[in-house]
Amino acid sequence: MKNKWTIIHDITVVYAYFLDLGKENKSNFSLSLNKMEDELLKWEFSIENEMFGLKHRNPLDYSVLDELRSVEFLKSPLDRINQSMQNLVNYYNTGILDGKIMNTLLNSINNCIGDEICEGQIHQMEFYTNMWMPHFPDLKVLNTLMQFKLSMINPEYLIENMDRIGDDMQKILEEVEKKKKNP
Repeated sequence: MKNKWTIIHDITVVYAYFLDLGKENKSNFSLSLNKMEDELLKWEFSIENEMFGLKHRNPLDYSVLDELRSVEFLKSPLDRINQSMQNLVNYYNTGILDGKIMNTLLNSINNCIGDEICEGQIHQMEFYTNMWMPHFPDLKVLNTLMQFKLSMINPEYLIENMDRIGDDMQKILEEVEKKKKNP
């Protein structure tokens, strides 16, 4: 039972996909890979009275990282990430995942990547935050951060989207102030 594909594998696929997008920057990739491995140790879930997580030794077979580095995975990483995202949607639909978990996952990935994020990582993070934002509005902060990071890499993007980015940042600051006043 502990050797089947699990939620931990899916979370690993999401981390690895984002890191793979930035592999051109080898020094940041190595640093990000170390951070990812540290982050993965923190994840744990109880599903139908069974604990999942690396510290629970479930899954026992954690060869997913080897699979992710294989030629087969590299031929179609989009298929793998799409399947893992679909699995996460299914976990959400069955009540295993909630907004706090998805927010933590995507923000954790952003933290692993750090400031040396590439344009592909930004676009994919925007895509997934937009996908989940209708269910988890707090992802708007991360989405706006991605727009800001993209504007730092691509000044034309900033020029084309300055008003929208500024408006989004203003709304976020207003929401933070409201939360401070009414905790």
